[in-house]
Amino acid sequence: MTLPSSARAGDTVVLAAGWQQDFGPDKLAITSTDSAFNVTTYNPGDSAIRAVVNLYPDPVSTIVTDTRTQTP
Repeated sequence: MTLPSSARAGDTVVLAAGWQQDFGPDKLAITSTDSAFNVTTYNPGDSAIRAVVNLYPDPVSTIVTDTRTQTP
């Protein structure tokens, strides 16, 4: 799937938010700045945040093991 680099009013936007252990729409705030530098903020729990998907890495990958062992 190819994602566009811009969005119009009313479009659905997909963002990669990274891996978080405690992650959900009630804990996620989104701030967007348009081409005219108008800032829109969606606070945690806002109904405009329609879905949140948390993808988990392989539990033996370095992203997990380094985080748990505090390896820089």
